[in-house]
Amino acid sequence: MRFGSTLFLVFIASDQLGRPTASFHLFTAPEDSVIYLAAELNPDLVTPGVVGFFATFFIAGMTVLLVFDLVRRIRRSRYREEVGLLLDAEVAAAAQAEEERKAAN
Repeated sequence: MRFGSTLFLVFIASDQLGRPTASFHLFTAPEDSVIYLAAELNPDLVTPGVVGFFATFFIAGMTVLLVFDLVRRIRRSRYREEVGLLLDAEVAAAAQAEEERKAAN
């Protein structure tokens, strides 16, 4: 079985103004460098097995838990910022009321 002789490369960068640009390049490998795969592979040698399944399951589970933790932390920081803004507004309103009370006397 023949395994591809064409390679696509995509370069993504930004120009001097910071706008994203992309360039596409197509390369063809010479015929003598083409890779041929084995006709028959032993499935016991190329499958991850039970250990691979549990490792993948563990990584997926940890990723989900990390996403939940990240969302919780972002929510907490957003609430802290909102409370801080409310407290700042109350302090500013109290200071303005104090200035108006002093100006009235």
